[in-house]
Amino acid sequence: MIFTNANSTIDITFSHNRNHQLKNRETEQAKDIIQQGLMKSHPEIKVSESAMITVDKLNIAYFDFIIPAADTGVYNLLYVFSLKGTLMMGTFNCLEKDMEDWQDIFFQMMHSIGFE
Repeated sequence: MIFTNANSTIDITFSHNRNHQLKNRETEQAKDIIQQGLMKSHPEIKVSESAMITVDKLNIAYFDFIIPAADTGVYNLLYVFSLKGTLMMGTFNCLEKDMEDWQDIFFQMMHSIGFE
């Protein structure tokens, strides 16, 4: 699923891979594998932060980076967590020039993930 604004300059994505098993305790390892793969295929990116948070006993691992685009950089916050024992991955992204306006909002949204 991809949600975007009218100009396609701010995106929120969710990708649930039900075929990839992931236990809550394996979340950081999954993030590291994704991060390493992305950096290998796009050596021009620089990771700003790579960490894990816990929200209601749910581990959410993430990293953020800026990737060059045609006329500007694009800020990305990629996150992963276990959803019913399978991999859930998503991103928040915006134009680099809008990063200061959106970065804190993206982190607040990530901290609000939870299940009843």
